[in-house]
Amino acid sequence: MFTTLLLCLLQSSTPTSATQAPESALTPQEALAAAFPKCKIERVVHYPDKKQKAAAEKLAGKKIAIKAVRAYRASLKGKVVGTAYFDTHKIRTKGQTLLIIIDPLAKISRVEVFRFHEPPEYEPKGNWLGLYKGLPLDKKLQIKQAIPNLTGATLTARATTEAVRRVMALHAIFYPQPKPVKATTKAKPDGVEKPKSAA
Repeated sequence: MFTTLLLCLLQSSTPTSATQAPESALTPQEALAAAFPKCKIERVVHYPDKKQKAAAEKLAGKKIAIKAVRAYRASLKGKVVGTAYFDTHKIRTKGQTLLIIIDPLAKISRVEVFRFHEPPEYEPKGNWLGLYKGLPLDKKLQIKQAIPNLTGATLTARATTEAVRRVMALHAIFYPQPKPVKATTKAKPDGVEKPKSAA
């Protein structure tokens, strides 16, 4: 599957046909501003090497065919509050673009449809997309596990979940969570003798 995480191709001037869902009225910049009000948004471009790509594919459970990853880091008062990605992928014969936002704890904050070119009956709705909120990247982030299937739109459900896993895997490679600090053994106060072992 040809997949890109990018911004530039989203602004298509192709008219919407009667069989397609209408495109979002927002530009990518407006969508980001709406997702992160009052925040400073910085675009960061990553170019994964072979080792990083292999690690991401292992986490995602699928091959990842990309050359560049564009992350949009939102910060408020100097603190990162979230990272957004646009992921464009094919569902049946046409594409879907998702806006996927990951919180500072590497969990899904929001998944929204930004562009959808398949017939509208196959478009995922907000209540179903809301089920991704708060989920981490683990084995349960799958259709028929943490995420139920979409009746009549199985390909949409599958493509959407694969996109979420792909984005989260790449995010984990470029913005890994800090490892927990091991608890240290406190030293005994001076003057306290160790108990003698029995003979």
